[in-house]
Amino acid sequence: MKLLWKHYKPSNSDLNVIECGIEQFYLNLTYDYKVRQEFVIHYIEEGEGFFMLDNKKVELKAGDGFILRKGMVPKYGTRKENPWKYYWVGVSGEKALEYLMRSSVLNSFGFTYPDSSQSPAIIKDICEISMNETEYLSSDLKKLAKLYDLTYDLIASFPSDYSEKNLQLAFPLQDAILFMNEHYNEKIAITEISAHANISRSYLYKLFMRYTFQTPQSYLINLRLFKASILLKNTPQTVKEIALQVGYSDPFVFSHAFKKNYGVSPSEYRMHP
Repeated sequence: MKLLWKHYKPSNSDLNVIECGIEQFYLNLTYDYKVRQEFVIHYIEEGEGFFMLDNKKVELKAGDGFILRKGMVPKYGTRKENPWKYYWVGVSGEKALEYLMRSSVLNSFGFTYPDSSQSPAIIKDICEISMNETEYLSSDLKKLAKLYDLTYDLIASFPSDYSEKNLQLAFPLQDAILFMNEHYNEKIAITEISAHANISRSYLYKLFMRYTFQTPQSYLINLRLFKASILLKNTPQTVKEIALQVGYSDPFVFSHAFKKNYGVSPSEYRMHP
């Protein structure tokens, strides 16, 4: 049973709390879930459970955590004799991948928070802040401050075990992502992006799949739609104007892509904060 599940529109381009929630299982149930946010960071407060992804089963217990990434379709389950309760925070933004790559939490599907880690408390704080919000009192800055604390603590709690060689492998990916962020509103081809990063298109594809679980094309589409979501919330521009501003020459193609990604049309997204 979901005790909390709130969604938020992005208000900051670098990093955002895009959703948060609390789930308490009571029965021996399983269900599938398609991840729509860039990253969803979990903390298991009590009980035991598992999730399955690509035929791999990950067993988890109280004190553990896991991070799901956009496009994953995991299957969740819990143990009947010891059902779990967990908290989660959904994260988006241009810097989300860069910050999380500074830690080692993306290297595995599940992990155990060390005793010294503040991340579990911060995740719970974000959920508590969200639970106490009212229509008259928004706490977006407070949640954002907590999110920066969370990313810092994850880096401190899970130091990156990348070798110098692996760090160098990630540099072309960062170059490609920076290029996309600077030119997403233009008509750019994946070959241009790989040329800018000075690597082949096939190697660019491998890097994106390894670190983002998305193809370069999917990442570019998601970036454009994310930029559009900010404009829809914060400007009076028409859907057509926004489509052009984020690199879509055809507003109908833009609207179709937006609805496929966010579940509602651009106009509906704007009307329902």
